[in-house]
Order: sequence, then C-alpha cells, then structure tokens
Amino acid sequence: MYVLLREASAAKNLRDLLPAITVENARRFAFATDDRHPTDLINEGSIDNNLRIAVIAGLDPITAIRIATINGAEAIGLKDRGAIAPGRRADLIITPSIENFQAVQVFSGGRLVARENHPLTGWAQANADEKPVRNTIHLKSADISLRIEASSNASGSRIRVIEIVPDQLITKERIMEPSIINGEAIAAPERDLLKLAVIERHRYTGRTGLGFIHGLGIKNGAIASSVGHDCHNITVAGTNDSDMLKAIEAVRECGGGLVAALNKKIIACVPLPIAGLMSDQSVETVCKQMEELLDSVEKLGSVY
Repeated sequence: MYVLLREASAAKNLRDLLPAITVENARRFAFATDDRHPTDLINEGSIDNNLRIAVIAGLDPITAIRIATINGAEAIGLKDRGAIAPGRRADLIITPSIENFQAVQVFSGGRLVARENHPLTGWAQANADEKPVRNTIHLKSADISLRIEASSNASGSRIRVIEIVPDQLITKERIMEPSIINGEAIAAPERDLLKLAVIERHRYTGRTGLGFIHGLGIKNGAIASSVGHDCHNITVAGTNDSDMLKAIEAVRECGGGLVAALNKKIIACVPLPIAGLMSDQSVETVCKQMEELLDSVEKLGSVY
C-alpha cells in the first residue's frame, strides 16, 4: 500500500500528512497533485511544488526526492524509471539546489527537452485522423426544472445542507432553515444558502438532483461546471434559477466547461470542448481564461 501526499488546487493535504512519514515507512509514500489549475501549474509547478513544500516543512531533502521519483514510479509499476541506474530510462533534471528545488534542465529519455522553464521542442500534435471526443453535453435546457417544492406553511422546518470545508474535497452536513416563497424552497444568499443542482449530461435523460449548499459565499449569480469527478455531469450553484439556467445553457453551448453568470449574462467562461473536460487551447490561453473566471466568481461574492 502507498499513501499519496496530495497538494492540489482545491484540496491541500500535504502539510497535514507530512508528520506521518518516518524513516521506517518513507518508501511507501508518493507525491500527488490531483487537480491543479493552469495558473498554479505555471506559477507554482506540479510535483516539484510538493517537493519544495515538504523540504521547507522539515522533511529530509533526499527523502523528499525519493518520494517524488522512485516511490511514485514503483507505486504504479513503472520499473524502468525513477532512479539513476543501469537499465533505467534517463528521465532526469538538473537543479542548483535540493533545498529550493528548481528544474533548470529537463531530460526525457536522455534527451534535453527543456531549459529554464521553456520547452526546446514543439509539443506533440494529435493525429489528424484521430478526432478527439467532442459534443458530449447531451441535455435539453427546456426540460430542466430547478424548482424545489415546499409547503408554504412549513414554518420551523429544517433542511439538510452540504457544507463546504475550505481547501478540502470532503464536506459536512449542516442543518438550516429553508427560505420558502409561494410553495418553493429558494436560495438565501444573505445566509450563504445557495441552491445546488446536478444535471445528467451524457444520455439526454434530463435527470436532475436538487439541494442546497453552504460555504460558497456567492451573493449574486451562478456558477456551473461540466467537470465533476467521477461522473462529470453538470453541477450548478447559484442565488436564483434564471442565472443557474443561463449557466447550464452556456456550458451546453461551448461543449462543456466552467462558467459564471450574472443577471442572465455570461461574465466568464473556460470552454472545455473535449469530452467536456479538456481544452484544445494552449496552457497560456487556458490560464488567462481561468484567471478571468476566478476574478468573476470573486466579484459574485465567493471567497474561494
């Protein structure tokens, strides 16, 4: 068994897990990044960022490098790499310091492929005959209802709400009073109570799960995404149905992605047309789009 030390963009667990590493068990740990935003990849890095965090936190640099290299390779059965030894693949980096780890040169299979954060060769291009998976958002906006029925006289009733835990993927249960108008339970952004919906997007079933979420902090508008591990349906949260439906429609129109809506207008979008999960643009373009989206979500009131 291997323990993966994750430091992602949304879930940050590395520092909390480092005390579990001992001399006796250090060979059974490996670094993981899970999901990293393009901005974080450019500004902070990937596994190299994990390595720097671990060393700054007090982990022995050689142990940290071992966790970043051979441990990870062995954990997934790659026996031809992860160490400098006869018969091993020459995937190497050159760094001026093992304490402040920076890859100034990168070798892949013994060939120099990058220097000072810049690739020396072009990126591999997809075969023209291999069409990436597109057009995977299958839903009809007209068939979607976000209405949550509730008794108009449900005074004193309670609802179960999903509560966000900052910087973690796990959530908590929170019990709150619903806001009910004309027999419908609605969002109450003044109490950080937002409506949440998950819409099946693969087979035109129109199935929709409805509920409420606390902790996003949004005061106006809505956000939506076609990225949602592991089923990757469309998830939308917002303060009102109009903006939520606008965000859902925008995700459908761009073939998948991340969007923010306000006053029935799309104010930011990160198109992900390949399977509704990946972009066909450069990392620099996606980074700019992501920064605009995060800025827009912050303007909606979210602190994340």
